[in-house]
Amino acid sequence: MVKTYLKYELVESFGVISSANALIDATGRCAVSASLESISIWSLKKKEKLRSIGNIDIKAEVTYLALSGDNITLAAGYSDGVVRLWDFAEGTLRSTLTGHRAAVTTMHFSKDGGQLVTGSKDTEIIIWDVVSETGVVKLRGHRDQVTCCKLVDSGIGQSGRKLISASRDGLVKIWDVDTQHCIQTLVGHRNPVTSIAVHPESHTLVSGCTDGSLRFWKLGEFASELRAKAKQDRGRQGVEDDDELYAVYYGQVIRTSAIGKDHVGTLRYSVDGSLLACQSDKQVEFFSVLSEPEANKRQKRRVKRRKTEKKTKIKKEDEATEEHAKADDDEESQTEEMVPTDEYVSKEVIVSDIKIKSFDFNAHKVPHTHFLCSMQSNSLCLYKMPSEAEEDDNDDDDNSSEKNKTKMIAAIEYGGHSSDIKAVSLSYDDSMIVTCSSQYAKIYNTKSRKCIRTLDVKEGVCAMFVPGDLHVIIGTKSGDLEIIEVGSGKTEKIEAAHGGCIWSICINPNGKGFASASADKSVKLWEFQLPKPSSLKVVHSRTLQVETDAFCVKISPNSKMIAVSLLDNTVKVYHLETLKFFLSLYGHRLPVMTLSISSDSNLLVTGSADKNIKIWGLDFGDCHKSIFAHDDSIMQVAFVPFTHYVFTCGKDKLVKYWDADKFEHVQTLRGHQSEVWGMCVSSNGKFVISVSHDRSIRMWGQTDEQLFLEEEKENELDTMFEESLLADATKGGGDDLGVTGETEHTRATRPTTESSKGSDRILEALTFMDEPDSPLAAALVGDRTLSEYVLHVMTTIGASELEEALLILPFANLRNMCACINDWLNSESNIKHTEIACRTLFFLLSIHQKQLSVDRSMLPLLLELNKKAKDALSKQKRVIGFNKAALVHIRRELEQTAEGSYFRGFDIYG
Repeated sequence: MVKTYLKYELVESFGVISSANALIDATGRCAVSASLESISIWSLKKKEKLRSIGNIDIKAEVTYLALSGDNITLAAGYSDGVVRLWDFAEGTLRSTLTGHRAAVTTMHFSKDGGQLVTGSKDTEIIIWDVVSETGVVKLRGHRDQVTCCKLVDSGIGQSGRKLISASRDGLVKIWDVDTQHCIQTLVGHRNPVTSIAVHPESHTLVSGCTDGSLRFWKLGEFASELRAKAKQDRGRQGVEDDDELYAVYYGQVIRTSAIGKDHVGTLRYSVDGSLLACQSDKQVEFFSVLSEPEANKRQKRRVKRRKTEKKTKIKKEDEATEEHAKADDDEESQTEEMVPTDEYVSKEVIVSDIKIKSFDFNAHKVPHTHFLCSMQSNSLCLYKMPSEAEEDDNDDDDNSSEKNKTKMIAAIEYGGHSSDIKAVSLSYDDSMIVTCSSQYAKIYNTKSRKCIRTLDVKEGVCAMFVPGDLHVIIGTKSGDLEIIEVGSGKTEKIEAAHGGCIWSICINPNGKGFASASADKSVKLWEFQLPKPSSLKVVHSRTLQVETDAFCVKISPNSKMIAVSLLDNTVKVYHLETLKFFLSLYGHRLPVMTLSISSDSNLLVTGSADKNIKIWGLDFGDCHKSIFAHDDSIMQVAFVPFTHYVFTCGKDKLVKYWDADKFEHVQTLRGHQSEVWGMCVSSNGKFVISVSHDRSIRMWGQTDEQLFLEEEKENELDTMFEESLLADATKGGGDDLGVTGETEHTRATRPTTESSKGSDRILEALTFMDEPDSPLAAALVGDRTLSEYVLHVMTTIGASELEEALLILPFANLRNMCACINDWLNSESNIKHTEIACRTLFFLLSIHQKQLSVDRSMLPLLLELNKKAKDALSKQKRVIGFNKAALVHIRRELEQTAEGSYFRGFDIYG
């Protein structure tokens, strides 16, 4: 009989506030932040999480967030290159867009929300159609990671929509979205370009790079004066004129607040264009964007000051010649032109003690007095900047300078650690979790997963609850044992226990004491004392000296043995009562980092930096089995109480479940985005808690679903296949349509397991047309026609993966597919199938163009499809036009009778 196990699944991941960039929603009351693989919505007033957006099947980390202008669609880019579109209000997944081969680094919606542009570490840019949920084009040209992308709408003196992209290769490229080609490359940067921003009126582009300076460019018709001057200069020099430049260099601003290599992180304009914010490592600098009259006044003052300085200089230099005077006149004429320093004036610099990851304005509220910063310390900070009216009111007060400063009004930081979590332990009744990091320790409620206490303990390495769950003992890097009362969170006593780091502490199963293992080559035994009913004291009873540093110590559940793992790759077992040597377990090739003893005191499992776990018998010290368990060092092993099942975790980001009797790998728990440092199992084995370098705390719960080893192995093979597909796509930048990887544009797709499975389903459905009487065809097709069944299979494939599935379709099946498309266009309800039919037809014709040009047998069918496709598209165009006209009529009627706006900025007039 096949043995089955109960499956463990992720219950919740908590403790992470912000792992990437953060946004403010349209109301200004909520913050949206990336929390590893999920998205968190926070109340800025209550400073608590309202809800999470995500799916337990998603294992990749969110790397970038973007919110559409209508506040309806939330786009999330992930570390595996996938882009997912979520309904912001409902939190439901709308579509999955697969095209990038590496982590998504930037995203930007068009003003109408109809298009989304994404950039990635794979150096490629993809423009997506949000409505049809498909990729429009993939643009290539950058040689390094794309750091920022902006879509600029038409209406600025140029035809069509433009795309501006920046990259770490030091280039800023301008693309024409209609022709899908690069029309200009800005090469003025000598360092990687980290961010760009476009003025809301689309007349100025500002770029920032790692040298800390800001460069400005005029765009479209607003650059006509600069373009004319450049034309005159080229004419004088006899250089061919280039009047087609979309962007013309305007000048630069050297940030006076930049300290050393303080590179630009994020550039943002406020929605009315009155402010420009520049975020760098630990500061945000605001520039006031002056109006044209104010800028002209500033320019005149600068020119006047320049002339005065020149006159003073000429008077001092009596030997100045006429040539020098002419050169000065030319230089003076250049200084009379408008420069960025005339329009952009530094207003205020906000300095933080912690590195800032991202910055966002409240882009939907005027005046723009609030902005949000996502901090490197796993926190969110909301700042308020006084408006112009408030500044004018405060000028009359004595403390006007203090009142006019930007202040932090809210901070969300209580629920998570600011650095990686090193240790975790459960209380005896499994109701509380204690975690330790380098800054402090925290206690969480197991049911609500909320932080209930923050303990002021520095450099905590290990922790445990004392029986009764009234106190917590934490071992520190300095060698101290800190005894903390859970109720008040106060430290009762700090015991100077060891001369080195305390790597491990372990409770004695009799509940009367515990043991501690340290880097000072000793293991100490301690006893509990209660001088008062509510206080706790520990007394050192005995010391066990060992040869090298002790990493882990465990006392057997029957309180007879004590096992210690050492730096010399061995485990020593001693009699607890006499501390006499009993066994030496050797076989590991690197230090043993962790060990655990089963509840019946029969088995001992060790985990080592050599990536292996070994299962030992405690009676004779024989090694039952050595298993290659992880791809990196193993940090923790733990038996499930009253069983011989074992959980392990390691630096390979995985938690694994094993059967120590049958030596079988049962399950792999994926989810952590970095090294897993610690883990503990509940007293009944119903859930497991793991902590990681990614600052997350994850609860894995046991379900009622049975798990079969064969099915789990198949799932592992599927995961490996998906990873191999992504690796192959990353290596080969070429295109399957015959174009090389150096072309500027190509298909916006990549192969996935879903596309390969979809291709298999399409091939299977098309084979039924050659064998319509087969039993399998009769069972699957049912009452439908064969063409209807093929259509049903096509609709089950995601819109973004359909082209990749059709790409694998051989030419031999093209005739059957075209026959199905002909039937779809013949049906009475062909208006419903026109889009998928024409999209499939046009794509197949494009990839099989060469074969079709020499095969005339399909010509009659293609001519018939040509006529039917034109008729179907014309019919659909008429329906769309009628519906659009009806919507315009309804909108006009509503706007005439109602005071409010029902359409929130949508332009449906065309």
